[in-house]
Amino acid sequence: MQFSLRVVFLILLALFLVSALMGALISYNTSLAWSRFVAVLLAIGVCFFFVAIPEHIRIFAQNDFSPLCIIWAWLPAALLIYFVLTNDWTARVGKVAWLDPVWRWFATWQPQFPGVRLDSNSLGGVLGMLLPLQMAALWNGRGQTRIVAFVLVFASLIGVIVSASRGAWIACAVIAWLAAIWFVLERVMPGWQQGHKRLVMWSALVVYLALTIGLAVTLTPLGTWLWNEGGGHWQVARDSFDLASDYPFTGIGLGAFTMAYSSYVLLVHVPHTIHAHNLFLDLWLEQGLLGLLAFIGLIIVGVLNSPGSRWRFAALASLGVMCLHGLLDDPFYGYGGGAIPFVLIPLGVLGREAALPRKRRLAWWTPALAGVVGLMGLLVLLWPPTRALREANLGALAQTQAELAVYEWPRYSFQDQLRRDGIVDLEPAITHYQNALALDPLNPTAHRRLGQIALARGEYAQARQHLEHAYVRAPAQFATRVLLGELYALDGDTTRAAALWRGIDPQTGSLETRRWWYEFLGDQERLKRINQAERMQRLE
Repeated sequence: MQFSLRVVFLILLALFLVSALMGALISYNTSLAWSRFVAVLLAIGVCFFFVAIPEHIRIFAQNDFSPLCIIWAWLPAALLIYFVLTNDWTARVGKVAWLDPVWRWFATWQPQFPGVRLDSNSLGGVLGMLLPLQMAALWNGRGQTRIVAFVLVFASLIGVIVSASRGAWIACAVIAWLAAIWFVLERVMPGWQQGHKRLVMWSALVVYLALTIGLAVTLTPLGTWLWNEGGGHWQVARDSFDLASDYPFTGIGLGAFTMAYSSYVLLVHVPHTIHAHNLFLDLWLEQGLLGLLAFIGLIIVGVLNSPGSRWRFAALASLGVMCLHGLLDDPFYGYGGGAIPFVLIPLGVLGREAALPRKRRLAWWTPALAGVVGLMGLLVLLWPPTRALREANLGALAQTQAELAVYEWPRYSFQDQLRRDGIVDLEPAITHYQNALALDPLNPTAHRRLGQIALARGEYAQARQHLEHAYVRAPAQFATRVLLGELYALDGDTTRAAALWRGIDPQTGSLETRRWWYEFLGDQERLKRINQAERMQRLE
């Protein structure tokens, strides 16, 4: 029995496309979802282009050229020029103080061109990802003078710097350092990638990378940037993971993050955060578990693939920049999604047909292993807690579609208004939550969402019961802490309320929004109790 990695690669791309289609179909934000689906289609088309384009094209009998060398050499420069002409430079003022004069200078002469704007963070991510391929193209290509090559690479580096994308800076620096170590190893230990030496050296590189990142986090301002409780990238990613745990199988759909995050994590009534600041979390949220697994599968196939391609080292470095940057921020699905068409480029280079092994024989144990894995997967799906997760997922999705397809500020002052006044039908969602609790009595999603609905409807005792159960299973979840603390405050237990609210940054607006809700209801007694608990929280 034989198989080709090319077939696996194509199947994974097809699954990635299916996941995007599902994300468009389930999203409450229909217009934005379908525009992002088109962007994913473009990404798959770009991937196929780099898989299929020939290495050389002959024009005349005695002359040929490499289209890949030309594309990689000049594509970053074209993107940089497009960005300079279309970006809103005044919006960047204040992000990195020492670059503010540069932004103001650009804004004084910039012409106004129509078109899709590429955010500077997305530009930094794309340029950083393309930089290794550009350097390989200029190294391998013909017809480029050293001066032109230097200017093109220098322009890309300047683009990464002026993008003010600190995630891109870190990713490029770490991958460049590892690439330098790789070259040194090739000189000092030729053939280190063969045999047992390969495992030893790869293990050493992984340990070295972990130590490098650890030292950077502890000894530089990077740690403060990542773990800043007032909305740092790590905090947003952690809260986004909580949101994804409500929709573990389906995600929330393409383009649906912003108001879902505001409504079900921060509990605020207006847009607050536009994406998860993590590529893999954004993929999970927008295209579900299928899209995330397909993307990870494409990475694995790409790394295992094309051992003899002259682009392999550059493509692996490009993939490394993308993945490392993706852990710190999301320049592709985030910031409006303008860079989504570029997200599969390194995988397309690694998956080039000319370099794919044509056929490999399956080992005798492979079908048996696949059968065991499939059986274990089936048993996991039939396991009651997993079935409860599925029911809670369907309930959260039904609630999101019902509420956020209707809710619009300032037409409605708060999402709670829809629940209290019966403007939307939440019975399908409630039924799914109750089914989840029948399978797993401590399912945190079902308890938290039912508590949220009961609280909005004024059913305070029922809400407290649900939220206390949710807190037992998931005590760190932000929304559970805010809502349960609110109920303790309403019962006059300001000490427990303040303890749950400890560490909540006022900039999120969560506690302020809950206070406004009782002002909106005209319930002065409960508003007074909320204010007392909030004052105690600030004193702590």
